[in-house]
Amino acid sequence: MNSFNHYALGAVCGFLYRRVAGIDPIEPGFAKFRVAPVLDSRIARFGARVDSVRGRIETQWSYRDERAQLELTVPPNSSAEVRIGKELRSIGPGKHQLSF
Repeated sequence: MNSFNHYALGAVCGFLYRRVAGIDPIEPGFAKFRVAPVLDSRIARFGARVDSVRGRIETQWSYRDERAQLELTVPPNSSAEVRIGKELRSIGPGKHQLSF
């Protein structure tokens, strides 16, 4: 029996949420969070969701031919700082579709 209580398992999940899906808290309780996925042509699309204390945060992005499409859900009483490449946008609550 192998233990599932190991740092490596959490580190992999943390990498997927913060770097690939791009969801990273800036303030406690996800009052403000960053969405800055690391886009790579080897990954055509990716998405994740986090059920925070304020509600569900969801990202779904696709990347093809140097163009990115992002679907983002920001829960009530939260805001998101979205960074794709050099472009930075501040986004309020709701469902959003963004192109970069």
